[in-house]
Amino acid sequence: MPPPSFDRSPLQTGLIALHSNRTEQLAEATLAWLRQNPLAPLEDEVVLVQSNGMAEWFKMEAAARSGVCAAMRVELPSRFLWRTYRQVLGRAQVPTRSPVDKDALAWRLTGNRAEAQDLDQKIRQNLEVLGYAE
Repeated sequence: MPPPSFDRSPLQTGLIALHSNRTEQLAEATLAWLRQNPLAPLEDEVVLVQSNGMAEWFKMEAAARSGVCAAMRVELPSRFLWRTYRQVLGRAQVPTRSPVDKDALAWRLTGNRAEAQDLDQKIRQNLEVLGYAE
């Protein structure tokens, strides 16, 4: 009988979506899968999370379980998609920063503040005319 073969077929790229209301179980399942299927040296793991707070928590959890959290990109889906657009469509076609990035969005909202105040005043005047004044 020939010895068993330990050659694994190369992993195909793809997406794994895990759902649970227990974040500890999600982290354990994700980290166990990453340990069993390591990437080549100098390649980053990409983990998508729903909030910046969850990203920090996941990085701390990964570091606590393996001693270090390195070569891992934990990011929000919107940032991942924007980076993917740039990679697929080309850097010349897609701006470096997304229009909904936190800094750009904050400046746009601040710039629209005077406009929003004018609109608020017009709404209040219309409510007074209709008899809905405070």
